[in-house]
Amino acid sequence: MTAQTWPYLFLEIALLAWGLWLAMRRILDVTGGQVVAITGWTGEDFGEQYGPQPECGKQMVHSQGAVRACRVRIGDRQFDVDKAMYDRTPANCTNTAFLTPRTKRILNIARTPS
Repeated sequence: MTAQTWPYLFLEIALLAWGLWLAMRRILDVTGGQVVAITGWTGEDFGEQYGPQPECGKQMVHSQGAVRACRVRIGDRQFDVDKAMYDRTPANCTNTAFLTPRTKRILNIARTPS
């Protein structure tokens, strides 16, 4: 190998290590313990919000005409979720959020039978 190929080899090794770290982090997060379940009341669906934000329920926050965030409050915890999970979350009932053990990322939201 010449001295000119070492920078490219170092870059490839660094990218490979970074990719493996990202992949293993996700796998270890899911397999590293039990999924955490949080149960609580989800208030009414406030829909699209342009002004002051309510403290409960479901809401879509707009900024400059586009949806900036979708939020769901379950019990006393508020979660930022994607649009698909926002649409699947029923309002005005008791829901359970399932979170990953280490990073507390939301996996699913399910309606809890009464």
